[in-house]
Amino acid sequence: MINKFLFVLITLVFLSCNINGAQQSNRKLINSKAQLILSKDTLATAKSFLKVKIGEDSVAIASVFVSKRKCDFIVNDLLVNFNYSTIIATDFCVEYKEQNNNWLIDKADIKNVGVYYVDNDSLKFDFHDLKANRLLTFSNLSGAYCDASIVLLMEETQIKMPALFGIRLKKKDLPKESDVIKSKKSEDVLYKRWRDFYEKHN
Repeated sequence: MINKFLFVLITLVFLSCNINGAQQSNRKLINSKAQLILSKDTLATAKSFLKVKIGEDSVAIASVFVSKRKCDFIVNDLLVNFNYSTIIATDFCVEYKEQNNNWLIDKADIKNVGVYYVDNDSLKFDFHDLKANRLLTFSNLSGAYCDASIVLLMEETQIKMPALFGIRLKKKDLPKESDVIKSKKSEDVLYKRWRDFYEKHN
């Protein structure tokens, strides 16, 4: 679906911290807050977010760095039946809701959750479809999560025009790279899905 393709492309550019050209006609950096609100508490706030116009619709993209303690709390509050000990990043596919030009996200808005984590010294990624109570787990990953897992999220979500709120660990809280076992890209299912996606649309 071409709308999803465009959205993924823009998302990858943004989450790679390459927001040059954000003032182009279809992309606008909004200097307003994007807030993640769970259990009536504001748990994560991005001071600005990217708003992308695709046709007649607009979607929003935000990313914020938090401590390990806060990241664990947010994910475990959402996914009460799971206990992730070493989360590296998580992404929420949500329905966009704006209030006074701010983007507010509460539990009801979150439809899909992607968790990139370390388990038994290996990288894994879980896709949670909260509405359908569906879980997909991917192991033997190479570390190309910033691109690969987002493609998966955008392809698997049932939201017509999803917005994306990403949470990343602060650098000081990341596990040592030497302690994490990474597979070859040729063995990485998510990387293969990412590569196939771009080959299909190029």
